[in-house]
Amino acid sequence: MRKAKKKSVIRVLSLLTALTLLFACAGCGNTTAQPEESNQRQEQTADKQPVEGNAVRKDTAEEKDTVPDAKDDTSEKKETSVEKTPAEKADTPKDNDTSASGTATPSVKKVVTVSISCATILNNKDTCDAEVWSKVPGDGAVLSSAEVSISNGETVYDALRKACNKRDIVFEADSSGYISSIAGIPEGAVGSESGWTFTVNGKFVQGGAKDILLENGDTVEWLYTCNFGADVGFSW
Repeated sequence: MRKAKKKSVIRVLSLLTALTLLFACAGCGNTTAQPEESNQRQEQTADKQPVEGNAVRKDTAEEKDTVPDAKDDTSEKKETSVEKTPAEKADTPKDNDTSASGTATPSVKKVVTVSISCATILNNKDTCDAEVWSKVPGDGAVLSSAEVSISNGETVYDALRKACNKRDIVFEADSSGYISSIAGIPEGAVGSESGWTFTVNGKFVQGGAKDILLENGDTVEWLYTCNFGADVGFSW
């Protein structure tokens, strides 16, 4: 009997020990699991926060990087414009240098002779206006002879203008170059058929004073006619 009771007691104690160990192990397992879950949550939270923060910072950095790039583009454009400006300035004198480019003919000085005569009026004193008669020279020569320099492309009108300016002689002309008065002697002073005409190298030419180009050595004579040029050798 004693042995049977002893065995029963041992079994109960073993069972209690096993249960105690079981509860203890269960408690330790729960305690250990909680820190792991907490650590996992913390790690997940820690992983999420830096990633989001870096993403924002990275985007911000990229945006900031974009701004300097735009500034760099602007600076490049400015440098390009600065480089072009001296080149354009350097090219401008070349374009304007007609002698180098050959786009304009150099001005060539020429010498022509100009004379002005109203000698025909001397034979028409009776029909000449009294005021005009007082302005007629005794020999009829308003300008005996004057040499003037002209440039390439200048005309009979230009030669007359320079000759009159040289001797302080006043003349009147319209925009087309038609000469209506020289030295105060106007057209119509000796009737309706009177007025001024001209010859170049002794010949009457067709065209106005601004239309006839002169060459070096030409001679221009301005003549006053009292009857449409017949008295100065002109024939229609």
